[in-house]
Amino acid sequence: MEVKELTYKGSNETLLYACGKCGHIHSPAIYACGVEKAHASALRIAEECCKPKVCECGVELGKSHYTACEKCRERKRLEAAQIVKAEDYDGVVHSETNSGDWGEGYFSELGVISEHCHGHDETEPAYVFTCTEKLLQIDPENILLNAVDDMHEDAQDQIEAADELFTFVKEWNTKQHSKTYYPNWKQVIILDQERFDALLKQPTYSN
Repeated sequence: MEVKELTYKGSNETLLYACGKCGHIHSPAIYACGVEKAHASALRIAEECCKPKVCECGVELGKSHYTACEKCRERKRLEAAQIVKAEDYDGVVHSETNSGDWGEGYFSELGVISEHCHGHDETEPAYVFTCTEKLLQIDPENILLNAVDDMHEDAQDQIEAADELFTFVKEWNTKQHSKTYYPNWKQVIILDQERFDALLKQPTYSN
């Protein structure tokens, strides 16, 4: 991509580099290195600014900020994940391709997947991710920090009976049962080995 070198009027010293297509400016000043290397980096980025990005498999990425296509990102995540046997897991799971009986891809347990998918005209997932749970808890230290945030600088040192708050909140926390769940992208449970293996194959695209 053609790059325009920008200088002060009457000077030959290049200060900035502009993409020849969109005009976006790239400055050497943002690079923490020597002057020569900084200019080389800014020039390279300007040259690549509007070039179509291509995934390693050959598919064009367009304006996406990703460096890999969706299928390759999925494949790499699955390759890196630990495989957990279905019989060794008892809990909430998450699917990126299904609605889930809890909604937004969450299934309350593995045993409900088949019935739910058939009842909602969905293809059963080839795999699901395990989930981590987060219990509702309050941090008393954060309460105090927030309380004095807009006060004078010595306000925190003047707090009285802080230990009473800590004791109360600690007991209150033990009474809470509200939980939320998040997908654990590092653990996967295979439900259909053949389809799962097909996902791990390097995708190829023809132009």
